[in-house]
Amino acid sequence: MTPPTSTTSHIAPLDEGFEYYFRNAHARAVNWFGFIVMLAFLFFATIACSRIAMLNLLAYEFAVVIGIFVSQFTAVLVIREFNNIRETLKHRSPFSPGPHSRLVVWGIVMGSIAAAGWLMLLPLAGIVILDLAYGIRNCDPLTGLGFYIAIPLVSSIFTASLATWCSLATKGRSNAGWLYAFIMLIFFFRIVIRLANGHTMSFKEPILGFIGLPLYEQEANLDRGFVFSRIFIFMWSVLIVNLSALMADERFQSYGIMKIFRNLRKPDLFLPEYQAIWILSILIVLGFWFQGPLGMETTRNYLEHHLDGIAQTEHFIIRYPTGGEVADDIERIAEEHEYFYWSIYNEVNVAPDGMIRAYIYPNRALKTFLSGAGSTVYAKPWTGEIHVEYSRNKIHALKHELVHVISAPMGLPIFGSSLLGGYGEGIADGIEWDTGNDLTYHQWTAGLREADDPYYDGVFFPRESAPDLLFPDRRGAMSMIMGNFQPGGFYAGRIGMNYYVSASHARWFLDTYETEAYANAYIDNNTPAAIGIPADQAVDAWMEYLDHVPLREEEIAYARLGFSPPKFTVRACAHELAEHQRLATEYTALNDWSKAAEEYTILLDFSPDNIRYGYQQAKMLFYDEQYEAALSRIRIMDEWESADEGWISYLELLKGDIYARTDQLSLASTAYQEAYDGALTSTIRENVT
Repeated sequence: MTPPTSTTSHIAPLDEGFEYYFRNAHARAVNWFGFIVMLAFLFFATIACSRIAMLNLLAYEFAVVIGIFVSQFTAVLVIREFNNIRETLKHRSPFSPGPHSRLVVWGIVMGSIAAAGWLMLLPLAGIVILDLAYGIRNCDPLTGLGFYIAIPLVSSIFTASLATWCSLATKGRSNAGWLYAFIMLIFFFRIVIRLANGHTMSFKEPILGFIGLPLYEQEANLDRGFVFSRIFIFMWSVLIVNLSALMADERFQSYGIMKIFRNLRKPDLFLPEYQAIWILSILIVLGFWFQGPLGMETTRNYLEHHLDGIAQTEHFIIRYPTGGEVADDIERIAEEHEYFYWSIYNEVNVAPDGMIRAYIYPNRALKTFLSGAGSTVYAKPWTGEIHVEYSRNKIHALKHELVHVISAPMGLPIFGSSLLGGYGEGIADGIEWDTGNDLTYHQWTAGLREADDPYYDGVFFPRESAPDLLFPDRRGAMSMIMGNFQPGGFYAGRIGMNYYVSASHARWFLDTYETEAYANAYIDNNTPAAIGIPADQAVDAWMEYLDHVPLREEEIAYARLGFSPPKFTVRACAHELAEHQRLATEYTALNDWSKAAEEYTILLDFSPDNIRYGYQQAKMLFYDEQYEAALSRIRIMDEWESADEGWISYLELLKGDIYARTDQLSLASTAYQEAYDGALTSTIRENVT
């Protein structure tokens, strides 16, 4: 009897080749009841997203939400399909007719991803249609589409590759599922560890795209680092599938990782996979080596390569770039750090045991590239480090960030802070106690209790009310005391106002009940329990304290002026606004008045009633010597409802400058007098004088 011989052909029969397994995987997926359930779930999820600010846009956040669900469901489809064909294939010998094992693997993977594509298409179409229906101003649609491809699609390819490997490394669906869940758990703990030990504000993540600490209104663009990181994950995905194809040799008769090493010795049978594995391995190693320059990740070594100067004091290790303005000013910077250290220590009576790391970036562009922080500065109390941007006169928020780190022993173990932002940010602003304007935090909060909110019925900060269910942006003193502006939390509503109110609360608490009581509230997030009185009495005590804060009518008007613009994230894309705000600031700093005016024109297109944007545009036109255009803008704003008595004084002051510059002295004198008469603060009066 003649023994069977091995076929040398890599071409499978047409009725059972790659296309056969591709079609089977796709058909079994889309006809499965679970697929219909997921489709219905995504339909309702899209409806829900369309009603939530920042999720109702074709942008990063929406792509992440859909990517989480679709990518994990893709893994379910792959594991399910391998389980469906396992009995069919496992009894075949290497000499049985039928497709090569790698064709089975690629057919199932590609068929499952194709089925998942339908799941991605529904939310994409839905959010575009609903977005148009509700009239929300969208982000750049091409950027949004780029995020949608880079996150849900690439993440689904990645999870499909992991699910394939899990299916071929185990002997049953349940084992494959448990192994996949274990890998996902590792990714979760990786996020936790990176947040704990990492020095950056954000980092790239295989499934979510990237993880960032609270972003406020930062930019979210398809920058170079993000694109390279997604390409990097795609290469990992293809590598894992190729390794899985090697594992699948001999038609699924046996299982185990060791089969990869055995099959690597058969390049004649596994030529495409063999070549692909070597090429992808080299590219991935190069990606790790150049991840810093490519913008994919910033390691501490790469960060300190750029900030290569070191200044050590009694309590600080300060990193800064050598050979520039920061290096010339480092002695003053070091002295300022130590001065603030002792100032804060005398308030909180605690300090971390080790040295504090301070990273001083020379400019915003480098800080954004290296840390992902954008326009903000930040501290990580649990690692004992701060990241700030250099300024010749005063480093912005240096004392604020140092409070976070120095007060860390007061906070929760390991985390070094409160879980609620109002306590952590409140003590930082409350100890820094520099608002950068004419009012103190107590005056701001007292003024906001009296100032009418032009966009909601009532005052900005109700002294007695619980959270307003109809207007969740409006939260009163009881809400602050009991839950830090819950249900939305500290980072909901007008974040800037929340900082001011929290600083007043923290300063009152520290001055009245001292540090030990605040430390108890800091950990438990509970003011009444920390001071031993019921919540309504705690509210009354704080409000009665503010009743004695000196406050004039013009200061109430100034408080109203500070927060009267609408919360623009509801009606426009905050990421795109943040980008144009950054550009406007950068062009202003470079004295490029024309381009700065253009950016404020774009911002006004997003928020036509935002008088701040209009005022800044008029000022840029004035600096650019476009006097008629500046006057025209001011005359238009004179008619705006948002141009109250506070803004009128600013507009009159600018109008006076324009008349003076154009030698219309009589008109200039009149405008200056009107600005002086309507001024809300001494600073404006001094400017007029």
